[in-house]
Amino acid sequence: MVKVGLDIGHGGRDPGAIGPTGLQEKDVNLSVGLIVLSLLEGNGIETTVTRTTDVFVSLRQRSDMFNAADVDLVISVHVNKVADPAPNYVASFVYGRGGRAESAARLIQEELRRVTGWPGPHSPDGVMVRNLHMVRETHAPAVVVEMGFISNPEQERQLRDGSFHRVLAVAIAKGICRHFSLPFREVLTENLPPGIVPATLVGGLKPYA
Repeated sequence: MVKVGLDIGHGGRDPGAIGPTGLQEKDVNLSVGLIVLSLLEGNGIETTVTRTTDVFVSLRQRSDMFNAADVDLVISVHVNKVADPAPNYVASFVYGRGGRAESAARLIQEELRRVTGWPGPHSPDGVMVRNLHMVRETHAPAVVVEMGFISNPEQERQLRDGSFHRVLAVAIAKGICRHFSLPFREVLTENLPPGIVPATLVGGLKPYA
């Protein structure tokens, strides 16, 4: 069975990036991440997740968790922020070029750019090399996915929308399935903790096109 490590960035006392109107990255990450978790498990992928509630987990705890679970791939979900409100792209970070992490990152980028219409950064495929803890300290290939810019007012507005969280989550999960040459079905499991169900899972689901 394929094993994936899903890192839901920030949490608890660490809000991550904060948007112009106060939207906190940790909340977007959690909502999107829980849907990704449900989709992966619905597609038969064994998933180790760093958090399912609003709690703080250190970077070392996160990488140690995935190394102990001997996962095949690590995906860390985040939202970007810079001082300039103009940037509006999706990006994925890997530790080096030419490996399985880059392959997975490219597929996730393809899916995210397709469903959002957002561009990639200066890199043609949207994949960039960075010396980040989560891509450096995990034994498995790892990708940090930045789901747009919370510092961009229009993207912050979209990132407040629970239905948009589902769009992002489906794109990420589909990219992961493509990486492992697995068919993707938009099937959600019942693994979400009470009270933590993302807004997109309440009041009916829209088919993914």
